[in-house]
Amino acid sequence: MKLYCLDGGYINTEWQFIVAGYRTGEPFKSPMCMFLIDHPKGKVLFDTGLNIACASDPYAYYSKEILGPYQPVMTEEQAAKNVIKTAGFKPEDIDFVVVSHLHFDHTGGIGDFPNATYIVHQKELEYAYNPPVYQLSAYLRKDFDNKGIDWHVLRGELEGGFDLFDDDSIRLYLTPGHTAGHMSMRVKLPNTGNVMLTQDACYTTVNLSGKLPGLMDHAQATLISTKFFQMRQKGGTMIIPGHDPELWPTVKKAPEFYD
Repeated sequence: MKLYCLDGGYINTEWQFIVAGYRTGEPFKSPMCMFLIDHPKGKVLFDTGLNIACASDPYAYYSKEILGPYQPVMTEEQAAKNVIKTAGFKPEDIDFVVVSHLHFDHTGGIGDFPNATYIVHQKELEYAYNPPVYQLSAYLRKDFDNKGIDWHVLRGELEGGFDLFDDDSIRLYLTPGHTAGHMSMRVKLPNTGNVMLTQDACYTTVNLSGKLPGLMDHAQATLISTKFFQMRQKGGTMIIPGHDPELWPTVKKAPEFYD
């Protein structure tokens, strides 16, 4: 089994949107992190990054509400359906697309993988179609609505994690706080050991220390999810936060991999 980390471009924003009240006004270059797991029973893509339209004209695709605080930058090669080629795969090869949550910077490639089953949590689907006003601009419905895809909807609290292949190699955990139905992924590799892909449940290592993010649905739920990651880290799990501009350059990128 191999874990590939995929570079999907970045978003120019500011620190206070990532860590509440922290380094206010300072620029923050937020990497768009995607992951591909090559498992004997199937190839799994975790999140699909920005929409390929962003490469040519983000102002034509995204709303002014998005482009106010968040300015996305990417090339066509960094779109999900293309960046997987750096790991040696084609869109038709992907068996599962796991969606951590349905914010615009994680859903741009939904529909581009014709043979994939798409996995999302029920709470996230419900939240995405009826978000609170402070999260309204983060959901771009045209990215995930009416795509004619095969959704596999997870339900409940996923206590102990949803075991994707029934072999403890990939588990999905409900990690709310950023959104109501956010999921994170734990990958158990033969040599590297446990790797936790937090996505937006923990933006950076600064958030991992307990500092709240700038955008969240529920502060208490965020702290509980953070505690979950902290406990895993103490147990030896490698943590890869979802948007860390300092850690991400140190992570192996496809075609390199963790095994």
